[in-house]
Amino acid sequence: MNMNSKVVGDFIGHFVWGVKRGHGSFFVMNIGSPRLNIREPIELHAGKNKKIIENFKRRKIVISGDYLVWIQNCKWCISCCRKKLASSESAAVEIEHACKILDGQKLLDITYQSNGTSIFKFDLGAQIEADPSIESEEDQWSIYKLDDVIVSFDQKGNITYT
Repeated sequence: MNMNSKVVGDFIGHFVWGVKRGHGSFFVMNIGSPRLNIREPIELHAGKNKKIIENFKRRKIVISGDYLVWIQNCKWCISCCRKKLASSESAAVEIEHACKILDGQKLLDITYQSNGTSIFKFDLGAQIEADPSIESEEDQWSIYKLDDVIVSFDQKGNITYT
């Protein structure tokens, strides 16, 4: 029998925003107050890819939350009010629709079990259930603060706080 355990952190109880699909079925969520990140232009030395050199010549401005949740390398399902909206196997358009439903909801709880299942619950009825993937050894999800991983959850049901 798997006992539920709770993830603890300052990110619980805050709004989720800027939810978007990344590569494939990966997706990200910002949590907390927005902040402006500015990377000034950088002069790279010759020998680098021309596109990379041009990209670094420009200033890059990104708005991000206090925290960033990255869900990846797992089988996940997003539902709202017990209705399935999308899964890791869904078409891009369905995943993008589910991301819009998550946007603006408040993260209430994250629970996990030793079998590798974790559940994110939100205040307006949305839920994300993540299950291990036999195809990957990488973490199922990670929560970052200022580019540092502060919580990660692996395929075996182990949680790591840093």
